[in-house]
Amino acid sequence: MRLPPIRITAQVDSPALRSLYGAQEPFVYAGFTGQPLTGVGVYAHAQGPHWHYVSFGLRRRFERELSFRLRADDVQDPADAPVWPVRLLQEFARLAVRSQRAFARGHYLRLTEPLAPTVQMRSGAIVPDPELADDYLQVVGLHESELRLMGGDGWTRFLDALRARDALLVTDPARPSLAA
Repeated sequence: MRLPPIRITAQVDSPALRSLYGAQEPFVYAGFTGQPLTGVGVYAHAQGPHWHYVSFGLRRRFERELSFRLRADDVQDPADAPVWPVRLLQEFARLAVRSQRAFARGHYLRLTEPLAPTVQMRSGAIVPDPELADDYLQVVGLHESELRLMGGDGWTRFLDALRARDALLVTDPARPSLAA
């Protein structure tokens, strides 16, 4: 996938995002021709701190958008946020559109490649975004070895262990596998 041709700052008409981020305008990747998402906004979130990526365009098909949270050392300017989570959200949206099945809590995907070139995680779990209620499903980065913990009721125990480390389930590429 080529990088989106347009990167803009925009006001987003979402009550949930307005409530969480107030007057902060996201840095938006837009102009995805032929892709399921029309854009992905990036917000700087002070807790953690982390980047909060939110999709635009999936709701018209599946009634919800996707989000992703990425640990960061410094969140001064959302224009400095890495672009690979934009590709990740686009890939998850593409899979939902191809299968014509909406994601739901409890779904997870194993990707053929790591989330990013420098990241060992190659899977993602789908959970409700802890701050955006039912409007957004959050992709949480997982190590492949952690997938074996997800069977049966292991899903709940595993995510509870992750939440104990970080209530917002921010993906930290440096996090060691909990399956080790």
